[in-house]
Order: sequence, then structure tokens, then C-alpha cells
Amino acid sequence: MTSIERVSSGLPVGATVPPLPCSEAAPGVDPFVLLAQAHQAVAELQRAELSLLGGDWFVRFAQSCNELFAAVDAVNIGVADEVERRGHDRSAGFFSTRAWLQHHLRISGADGRGRMQVVRLFSLLPEWAEAAREGRVGVEQTRLMARVAANPRIVEAVVECADALLTDAMVESFDVFERRVRLFARAADADRARRDAESAHDRRNVSVRQLPDGSWRVSCRFGSLQGAEFNEMLAAFVDAEFQADWSEAKAEHGDEVDVTDLRRTEPQRRADALVNALAAGAHSPASSIGSVPTLNVIIDEATLELEITGGRHDPARFRDIECRTQNGDVIDFSEAAALALWGRIRRVVRDGSGAVIDLGRAQRLFTGAAREAGMLLDDRCIWPGCSRPVRQCQADHSIGWKAHGATVPRNCGPMCGPHNRLKDRGAFTARRIAPGEWRIRNDVGDSVGLDPTGGW
Repeated sequence: MTSIERVSSGLPVGATVPPLPCSEAAPGVDPFVLLAQAHQAVAELQRAELSLLGGDWFVRFAQSCNELFAAVDAVNIGVADEVERRGHDRSAGFFSTRAWLQHHLRISGADGRGRMQVVRLFSLLPEWAEAAREGRVGVEQTRLMARVAANPRIVEAVVECADALLTDAMVESFDVFERRVRLFARAADADRARRDAESAHDRRNVSVRQLPDGSWRVSCRFGSLQGAEFNEMLAAFVDAEFQADWSEAKAEHGDEVDVTDLRRTEPQRRADALVNALAAGAHSPASSIGSVPTLNVIIDEATLELEITGGRHDPARFRDIECRTQNGDVIDFSEAAALALWGRIRRVVRDGSGAVIDLGRAQRLFTGAAREAGMLLDDRCIWPGCSRPVRQCQADHSIGWKAHGATVPRNCGPMCGPHNRLKDRGAFTARRIAPGEWRIRNDVGDSVGLDPTGGW
């Protein structure tokens, strides 16, 4: 091994490498040589001229880099697994693999715990381990699944649904996968989820304290449903602060106004919005933003029926389970089923095809505003990669008004202002394929968000 190779593999120049135990059994397979080659390859990648890659090839390059990252992380998990197999050097005082990893790799306790959870996930689901080693499933998806699978009460359900969970981890966006795996965990261990929800609500709290520099810190804790309601109401006040800043900046700069021209930052507007919301409630029955928005909690019909009748949830239904706010915040099943007790919150029930069949006690589909019913079909801007929640979106016509598109829920979807304006220039068209599923194409017929192979 040359000096350069020693440096690349983390060894000081001139260090003596002890003979490897595996050299005779597997001649030529020297891990340090492989590490040196990997370091060299990464160094070459860092010097690559990315500007030479065209649009589709640049996307493919970025995807391949992410696959490489996932594959290397799987090698780290293999290291942790080997440390566990060897007994984590207990004679030297390392009483756990996590302690060994923290000391020798200088990682945090949380990272060490996460790696050990993945070790157990790989042992439980060999197919997942293989996909991770090949870079076909992301690091974040694997860590999330490992945390969920660490619950001993749902191990059997994890094994039974492994294929579907792995498929979603590989093909769905992280937001969709995270929501589905959380719903899976709640369905698989509904009793614990119900107890956790009750405990979280019991521990609700708001604390206000002054810091040594004279400033104040406010800390809040709510259960899932009350927190979602608070978030929805505060967002309305934050939007009112933004509109005030925007109008002020537009008056000064004209139509060329930009967010950089606004007087306050987003954190500053959030702080002012909270104070103004409390002031509005204290001094006037009507706030400056008009009526407080209704919080819509969307739940599928089967889940609602099971929760009301005390039936057992089937975790294999995790793709079909829906229990969230309009903006995508996951709500506990039991709290969603008890919405009849809440005056400011409305349940929205969907049937198996995704159609809204119940908008609460007072309304049915199409009896209210068409905009509201249409916006309940999605929780984010429909543009690929955009994470703006519904409350920050406009109700957009799938088939435009000028093209005789009807103002009905099936022709409606949330789109943030910038993407709506981009589509309205005529360069893109949007079509709803199914509830929550859209296809957006540019003026030459290519689908936005497609990789060079044609898949989403």
C-alpha cells in the first residue's frame, strides 16, 4: 500500500498495517485497498465538470450520487453489525456497540442508536438490507423504518407488510412514505397510539419566561388535534401579516416588488402574528383576518367505522388509511372519530374511491363552496417537489377557465402562487389522474418530475 493510499484510508503516512486475517482466505480482497480506491473515486467525482451534463443526465447524475450515498451508509451499518458480532470490545469497557461507535467514530448517541436500529431492521428484513446496499432505498427512509420497526409490538406486522413498505420507500416521495409508515404504525399498535394521544393531550402546556437579556421565550405543547387547530389558526394570522408587508412593499416598489423588499422576516411575522392573534381575541370579538378558518380533518370511511365500533385496524391497509388535517398533519384515529364534540373542527370522510362523502353534520358534498371541496383532495401544492401546504395555495383549475374547464371539485387542485403563474403562462398543463395524483406536462409533452427512464 502506498503512502497516498494510507492517507486516503485514514492511516498516517508511514504507518504499519498489520496483516489482514482474511488475506489468505480471500486473496486480493484488502479492505484498505478498497477504501483507498473508493476515496480516489470520490475525489475524482468532486472534480467532475457538472456543467457539462444536460438536464436529464444531470438528474440521473444526482440520483446516482444519492444511490451511492445510501450504499455507503449501508457499509457503515455493516461495520456496526460486525462490532456487535464481535462483542463490542467489552473487555476494554465498551459495554454496548453504541458506546464503541461513539468513541471510535466520534458520532452522537442518537446516531449510534439509529445505526443499531438499522442493524436490527436489516436482520429482520433481508430484502430491505439488499435494497439499501444497492442504493435503491434512501437513508432517511431506512432510518425512519428502523425506528418504527424497533417497536416490539408491531414486528409481526412489519414482516407481513415488508414488501409494500419497501416498495413505497423506493418509489414514493419521502413525505408520502413518512405519512403512510406513521399510519401503519398507528394501525399496527392502535392501543399504544391511543394512549400516546391521550398522554400528549394531558401534557399540553404553554410556558412564558423572560431570558437574562430581557427577551422572552414562549414554548407550547399540544396534542395532535389541538396542535393542528392552533397551527391552522396561527397560519391565518401569519398570512395576514405577510399581506400587510406585501401591500406596503408594493406601494413603495411597484409591480416589481420581491420578498426581499418586505420589511419583516418570516420569523418576525410569526412572532407578531401570535401577539396580534392574542390581542384580537382579548379586545374584539372579530379579528382583523375575519372568521377563523375551519380545521378540516380528513379520515377514510373504513378507519372511522372501525374506530367508532371498536374494531381492530389492519396495518396492511396503510396505503388506504387516511387520518390527517387538510394540510397533511397526521391525527390520531381516536381524536378524529371524536370530532362531533368539537365546534370549530369538521370531519371530512372519504369513501374507498377517494370521493368526499361527508363534510360533517351540517354539510354534504357540493352544498358548500366548490373550492373548499376541491382543495380537500390534496394537502400540498400539486407541483412535483413543492411542499407548500394547502393553506398557502390557490384553487387552480386543472382544465383552465379559458379552456371551458368547469368550476367543480374534480377540476380543482391546490397550486402555490409561483407554480400557478408558471402554468397560466401556457407552458404547462396539469391533469388529475386520481385523488392526490397529478401529472404535469410541459408544452412539448414531457412530464415534470420524470427521470430519463420515464418513471416518476
